[in-house]
Amino acid sequence: MDLRAFRQNPSGAIVLFQPAVGYMDSVRSKPALPLSLLHAVSYAARHYEVVLIDQRVQPDWRARLERALADRPLLLGITCYTGPMITDALEAAAMARRVDPEAPIVWGGVHVGLQPEHSAQHPLVDIVVRGEGEISLLELSHALAKGTPLEDVPGIGYMDEGVYRETPAAEYIDTSTAPEIPYHVVDVEDYMPLYEGRRSLYMESSRGCPYACTYCYNVFFNKRRWRPQSPERVLERVRYLKEEFGVEDVYFTDDDFFINAKRSRAIVEGLLDIDVTWQVQGSDIICISKMDDDFLQLLKDSGFRRFTIGIETGSPRMRKIMRKEGSVELIKETLTRLEKFGFIVFGSFISNTPGETREDIRQSVDLMQTLHKVNSNFRNSPVYHYTPFPGTPMFKQAVEDGFVPPKTMEEWSHFSYEGNGFVHIGSQKPEFYERLYVATLVNDHKVDEYTVPWWTRAAVSLYRPIANARLRHLYFDWMPEMAVARRVIAK
Repeated sequence: MDLRAFRQNPSGAIVLFQPAVGYMDSVRSKPALPLSLLHAVSYAARHYEVVLIDQRVQPDWRARLERALADRPLLLGITCYTGPMITDALEAAAMARRVDPEAPIVWGGVHVGLQPEHSAQHPLVDIVVRGEGEISLLELSHALAKGTPLEDVPGIGYMDEGVYRETPAAEYIDTSTAPEIPYHVVDVEDYMPLYEGRRSLYMESSRGCPYACTYCYNVFFNKRRWRPQSPERVLERVRYLKEEFGVEDVYFTDDDFFINAKRSRAIVEGLLDIDVTWQVQGSDIICISKMDDDFLQLLKDSGFRRFTIGIETGSPRMRKIMRKEGSVELIKETLTRLEKFGFIVFGSFISNTPGETREDIRQSVDLMQTLHKVNSNFRNSPVYHYTPFPGTPMFKQAVEDGFVPPKTMEEWSHFSYEGNGFVHIGSQKPEFYERLYVATLVNDHKVDEYTVPWWTRAAVSLYRPIANARLRHLYFDWMPEMAVARRVIAK
């Protein structure tokens, strides 16, 4: 790439843009920290000023972006994953191109990491970061500031006179010695939703997952490597969040938190002395099933409140296709045993997958309803729509079954794992999956864990029996309530 196309001697900051994520951020009292951007810039923030513009918390984001572009920024960095985030990201990129044509527009995140060449061909994309962004963004910032060749920057891709080129991959960072994320570039108060009335903040303590689920981007993105921070580092960071920001609850966003039992115990024992509650976004049924009652009691004593488990399907046949570890019986046995400890257990489910039949969906709903009976603290996810991530085995199967991958980023933006914007792959009609999603969104008490308007809680409570009746019969043929649901989900 000819660096002369970009600004010479830039004087401004690294500008980062966080697009809107989805309706789940809007129903919480506050959205989650923009962790992907904060981690990506954690090295570069030691050397450069950083301006982070977040569409979710800054209604005047356009004016903020225009002001930042007027200061001759070093680059504009944008993150997104596959789906509607792309639409807002493209709007920000188009604005940047109009206001400051010389500013390099750099894209990162799961979508461009999985489709770097396809993404780099878009006229609003100058450079893509293919994997995790810390080292690549640091070296790219140095190159742009000094005017040195892009081919010396690891982990990026770009178009050079119509030819796509990419540099060797950046090495994975050491998560225990990496710098703390730069909390100073955001107002942390904007990102502390209330969970059970407590000020909660998101935090990552490990990356990656060793499992080989055929639908998951992690197999490609993290090469099945699990990279944890040391227990000492995790506890140090939790203490900092409590003392510096008054955090009362920590939500670990790890892909799979409990992989190493020795590390888990050290963290749990350390949290006994820190007055916070805590939750885990990523955990698996195999690791949880190995926890004895003594450890589970230790978890409870430490303030632990919630597991999130990727159950995905109740069909043994589909579990084999997905390479999901753990049997349906193990799931039932484990959740039955967890009942007495009072943990919230949030189980995620997906549908609309290649090869899935109505009977497979029936088995997923049956498992969901059984888990509600054996564990009063079980919460099911809405049944998310499968999204075909390039580079995964299930993507290949989807293509073989007739799925035609989008040709533009704009087309990819129409996909969504929630609501009615999704790529239709499964055996049922599209409206079936949309209605299945809505029914499983409100069939249990998950809304009770969040601070939401009273009228939302009341409406869900009134509709819950109807949703469960529909699920028992898989009857969605006449569903006038979808008109309301579409308006809510679209927000």
